Amino acid sequence: LKVPALRLPSGEILIESLVISEYVADQFPEARLLPTDALERAQLRLFVEIFSSKIVPNLYGALRAASVEEQETKKEGILAGIRDASRQLENQWKRVNNNEGLWLGDRVSLAEINTVSFVNQLAAVEIHRGLVVPQSQEYAAFNKWVEAYSARPEYTEYSLADDVIAEKLRKFLA
Repeated sequence: LKVPALRLPSGEILIESLVISEYVADQFPEARLLPTDALERAQLRLFVEIFSSKIVPNLYGALRAASVEEQETKKEGILAGIRDASRQLENQWKRVNNNEGLWLGDRVSLAEINTVSFVNQLAAVEIHRGLVVPQSQEYAAFNKWVEAYSARPEYTEYSLADDVIAEKLRKFLA
């Protein structure tokens, strides 16, 4: 059995965190984890896809990289993905006319649920490989987003310290 997995009352089993989280959002629409507008849902999925295709592979690539040159290339890939994510956040906040920091402005959505753990793992690349996310304008929306969800009690109650995350990901170091 693959992890994560969710056994449904019917006995069927869902696998993959993105699939499970969308299923839960669909089963409990009152939680408002997904926008009601189809275009906004597509934009949220694009934001999550940036993490899946650009940030996460480079995050683990930077940890696994044996040479400094390869580490730098992977770190640049992470930063390029973060710039893309930052642009998506800026565009989203204009669409919803609310830039309180979260994808939907003032409430947690699947954008946060499906990406926050990967943002936490950036700490390992910072500690082990020296990654620094700049505080410049092109990263401003991303940094604001990280700050907004990092302040939420449902995050602070369960989050691990950066050094603990870095130690857990040490096994990926080349």
